[in-house]
Amino acid sequence: VQQQMTIAGIALLAWFIGYASFLTPSGLGVREAAFAFLMTPVLSASEGVLIAVLSRVAMLATEVLCLAALNSFVVAVRRKKEAAVQH
Repeated sequence: VQQQMTIAGIALLAWFIGYASFLTPSGLGVREAAFAFLMTPVLSASEGVLIAVLSRVAMLATEVLCLAALNSFVVAVRRKKEAAVQH
């Protein structure tokens, strides 16, 4: 449990460091580098980088899926409105 709390704290700190980076969009690269660096006491550097990159890919995929779902909803609502106006 202690190691899991440490990893969660490191992830939070890395997210904040990336968020505070005004030079990159969404802290791209900064969050991953901070996570990999901060994880070195817990994991190897390559494992830290792998987890950071997979985390970024998972977050990006989640955002894309949410946007696709929202877009589908908006299109469906517009079609319903258009159909109601035509009838």
